[in-house]
Amino acid sequence: MSVAKHVFVLVALGAGGGLMGLVGGSVSQAQTPRVEITSILHTGDPAPGIPNATVVYTSIPQIDGQGNVLINGYYRIDGDPFAREGLWYGGSGSLEAIAYEGMQAPDLQPGVVIDFMGDTWLGENGWVGYSGFLSGTGITPGFNDKANFAGPPGDIRK
Repeated sequence: MSVAKHVFVLVALGAGGGLMGLVGGSVSQAQTPRVEITSILHTGDPAPGIPNATVVYTSIPQIDGQGNVLINGYYRIDGDPFAREGLWYGGSGSLEAIAYEGMQAPDLQPGVVIDFMGDTWLGENGWVGYSGFLSGTGITPGFNDKANFAGPPGDIRK
């Protein structure tokens, strides 16, 4: 019987951790341990699912029971000096943007967008949750500007 364990490591390269990357892989315990390490998300990579954007920072990931990761990080849109927050889920080569600053907020009226992110969490079954601060049509700061979202990737709801 073979047991697989998933391993992910956040790597800081350069002075002050200026370059960061996330690598991951699995350890299979059949006869002899085998390790496969694959880059998941690296500073300077295109930000998955966000047009004309580049990753500028990644945090320590959360890992679900299937070995997929939830990564909170920052990206910069080409020509924009400010970094914005994003949330990505998936495995190597299959990361998808779950939420990011400026996107339409799930399950809310058109024109309501995620202004910035709060807490994030990942269930063992791959369900993703996050809190978002909102702006846009009908949103009043301090009154109705926060919401929690959860669900399986592709079907996250308020």
